[in-house]
Amino acid sequence: MKYRYRLNIIIVTTIIVVAIDQATKYWAWLTLRGTQPQSYFDGILRLSFHENPGAFLSLGAEWPQPVRTAVFIGLTSLFLIYLLYYLLTDDLLSRMSVLFGSMMFAGGIGNLIDRIFFENGVIDFLYIGYGWLRTGIFNVADMGVMIGVFGIFIFGLPSAENHPDYSDAESEDIETVPEELIEAERQPNDTSRTIEPEN
Repeated sequence: MKYRYRLNIIIVTTIIVVAIDQATKYWAWLTLRGTQPQSYFDGILRLSFHENPGAFLSLGAEWPQPVRTAVFIGLTSLFLIYLLYYLLTDDLLSRMSVLFGSMMFAGGIGNLIDRIFFENGVIDFLYIGYGWLRTGIFNVADMGVMIGVFGIFIFGLPSAENHPDYSDAESEDIETVPEELIEAERQPNDTSRTIEPEN
């Protein structure tokens, strides 16, 4: 896949996911902050405002502030830079792999924005589930990351052996034998003597 095509997928996906993520977080901050949790569709969907200083499911929320900054901003930024580089430079990636990788990248950017600009961390406001089976609280950026992870898990990352150009490139490396040599091998050897049986 061409570099420009991959770049367009990443840019468009990131703009859409980050825009929806930040818009819904702002809506949650205006509408849900300081209110009781709201339930819809017989409790399947619940909305409740939370500020999460940790990661998904509040992992690391109790860590000291310098540690949280180093992990959730520093390491996350390094991972996103590497992911972007990988998506842009690996020619073996399919369109679906680039799309789902872009979802992961966009979700990471959405939550990274919160961690950089909001003192209390990431805004979460969504619960889904039924009965005892429920998710933790999350946001649209988390959805982007999870969709990307599951998409790559289902479709997989292509290996070189499955790439359509791999077999062609491999065959070009095999030294071909000239037709003259093949024909010469098929001809009888003129220097050989035929031993006639004795009378």
